[in-house]
Amino acid sequence: MTYPTQINVERVSRSAPATPSNRHLSAMVIKHDRLAAEAIRSAVAQSFMFSDVRCVHSASNALRSLQADRAYLVVAGLSFPDIDGIDLVHIITKQRLALRLMIVSGRRDEVVRLRLRPGCVDGFFDSGVEDPESLVLAARKVCEGGAYFSATALTPSKAGAKQPSLFQTLTTHELKIFALIGDGCDDKKAAARLGLSAHTLHSHRRRIMKKIGVQSRADLMRVAIERGVIRIAGGRVFRPGYDGGEWLNQPEDQALNEQMAVS
Repeated sequence: MTYPTQINVERVSRSAPATPSNRHLSAMVIKHDRLAAEAIRSAVAQSFMFSDVRCVHSASNALRSLQADRAYLVVAGLSFPDIDGIDLVHIITKQRLALRLMIVSGRRDEVVRLRLRPGCVDGFFDSGVEDPESLVLAARKVCEGGAYFSATALTPSKAGAKQPSLFQTLTTHELKIFALIGDGCDDKKAAARLGLSAHTLHSHRRRIMKKIGVQSRADLMRVAIERGVIRIAGGRVFRPGYDGGEWLNQPEDQALNEQMAVS
């Protein structure tokens, strides 16, 4: 079944350029899966008169290539063995390594929806529900300065719609801690990394568990994975947005730390 799409989404921070007349433009597809990368490359090549469409299969190699030669369009996945896709997008945007940026992925967790909403990227094609043939039209829309967002990329799942947003339930400081303890990290190790005492960290953990309605560390980890706070792949733990600094851009709330330490 093909889901309806929303393609005329108002920009918040990314301005839409005029359709370029210069045909000597390059595009890059960043996708770990080689077969998927080739299918996306073919669609992108059909969407616009690019002089070159490159495929790169690791996030770190893609960044090195883009830093040496920026692209007009980047079409990226979100799952890589070296860098999480959300952090990859953050770096590409911050360093202005591409004029147009589109995501092709089946990931639809809460963190993805928040970090990759309209205004942060120019398009999100949900490969889990949309027909591959629609990708040509989606890429063309983005190349021409428009926006293309699958409806499922903008709305939570039925299960997710029944739950309050983590970003409304937890403070920025609590989200930072949740990202660190969500993989089962014990209080002592987490406290050392955050520069807190184990007692303060334990108090934060109890408060976070109470706020999101879980009783055990196993349930805490389950929620962290389901909501996209952490991603486990290839034996590694990824914390989207954590290492990229998006949850660390506010000063520490010392008063909250002291309050939690005595609660």
